[in-house]
Amino acid sequence: MKMKPIRRMLVRGLALALVLLCAGCGGKTETDPTDVSQTEPLTDTAQIRYNDLRLAYARGDKLDPFLAKTTVNRQLTTLLYDSLFTVDEHFEAKPLLAKEYSTDGLTVTVSVNSDVRFTDGTYMTTADILYSFELAKEADAYKARLQNFESASAVGANQLLFTLESPDPNAAACLDFPIIKTGTSADDRKKAAEESKQENTPKTTDQVLPVGSGRYVLRYEENENDPVLVAYSDRFKGFFPAMSVIHLVNVTDSSALFYSLEIGNISFAFDDLSGGKYTRVNATISEYPMNNLIYLGMNQDDAALANTFVRQAVCAAIDRQDILNVAFQGHATVTHTPFNPLWTAAAEYETSHDDSGADALTILKENGFDKINTYGVRNNGRISMSFDLLVAEDNDFKLMAAQQIAKKLNALNIKVRITTLPKQDYLNAVELGKFDLYIGEISLTPNMNLDVFFGGSGAAAHGIWNKTAADAYHEYLAGEMNLDAFMEAFNSDMPFIPLCYRKGIVASVKELQGAQQAYVGDLFADIEDWHF
Repeated sequence: MKMKPIRRMLVRGLALALVLLCAGCGGKTETDPTDVSQTEPLTDTAQIRYNDLRLAYARGDKLDPFLAKTTVNRQLTTLLYDSLFTVDEHFEAKPLLAKEYSTDGLTVTVSVNSDVRFTDGTYMTTADILYSFELAKEADAYKARLQNFESASAVGANQLLFTLESPDPNAAACLDFPIIKTGTSADDRKKAAEESKQENTPKTTDQVLPVGSGRYVLRYEENENDPVLVAYSDRFKGFFPAMSVIHLVNVTDSSALFYSLEIGNISFAFDDLSGGKYTRVNATISEYPMNNLIYLGMNQDDAALANTFVRQAVCAAIDRQDILNVAFQGHATVTHTPFNPLWTAAAEYETSHDDSGADALTILKENGFDKINTYGVRNNGRISMSFDLLVAEDNDFKLMAAQQIAKKLNALNIKVRITTLPKQDYLNAVELGKFDLYIGEISLTPNMNLDVFFGGSGAAAHGIWNKTAADAYHEYLAGEMNLDAFMEAFNSDMPFIPLCYRKGIVASVKELQGAQQAYVGDLFADIEDWHF
């Protein structure tokens, strides 16, 4: 929605009034007078109430993009910091501070815009991007996606060269780490304070935020524990939201987010449904697609599961739509490939499948598993199809998925016994290979990297010994095989069985308009148009 000229002028006027108001107020001691994250507090409560949007945050955690631990604070940092790229609704790299890019073998070349200004008024340089890149490679929130990036260097004033350890045509999607001004990380501020031996350094030195260039700037109200976010109108390409001030509300328990929403303490909330439960809430709800793959792992140490035809048959027997509707209550997207169906490159491979079990039975009979023993178990005369299915007991979605899978397989005389364990015991059992089948979940990086399955020591590689699909995948990444050929190799080998991609939900108070456009690249999409 585009803002009308008169409304835009009013919003700009309000933003200017807030800036002038902040410049004239007394307040906190500052470590750095150019650090607008610690500028003087807002005091005009009438203006604050004018745009009373409230978002949750964790006061006990940091809002530093490289240090934040809680999900809610990590999400908020996307309002404070911009990145070279974000990903769009189809998981494609979308330039933000970058101008253009190209990928060639082991290099990603990125041209950056030269007129990006940080919130302290200084211009962003390639040195700032390289500084941020090194911090991101060590940060829990970003290091997994940057694992394949070996180094980065400046090539001229406005161009960067990123070097990869192995080829990846989709690598640019991982360059979504936050860009901060050189020298403003928490560690560098501490070092500067220690070297200058300043005795009047604020007690919250390690909570002073790095300088960024995002949509909002963090500021403090006088005599208040919780800060506000104020629109940064000088952001690259401008930013003039309908609501120029956002109040942050401390929510001590993440499970209380929706309760806080229902009683009006906050205006907007996100739940990734990782707990395996969905509770209805009196609010406006929409689905939030995620890159969390739910899959059935298979241990190829088992004599039956070592047979590729058995793995294919198990895959063919599963009714994914039933798992979606019954187990995940609709909060997922069915997939027949290892890739997210929303990803542009994989969309064409999502075709209809016969989930009746007829195809599975045909595969089994044609490959010798046409006998049923006195215990009712299918076999080929030597090897019986009898499996333990491992699942964590604390997730109702996955427990129900295990039951739906067992029901379909048992109907084909494939004996399945479900074993439930506490989460940590379950993880230990998977790590040690103590399973035949298991319900797993992995959050893929934005480039859809499957090395978590095919990298040998990958987090989801347990039980996968046949390297046919792995070799094909790495040939695809190297440009030696197209995606069609890889998918054919994957379906033939069937090293694991993709089931669905899980979704979360976003919720907002019913009075808030425009807050339902969230997608994986931006939880706060179109926040400039949110209004009451």
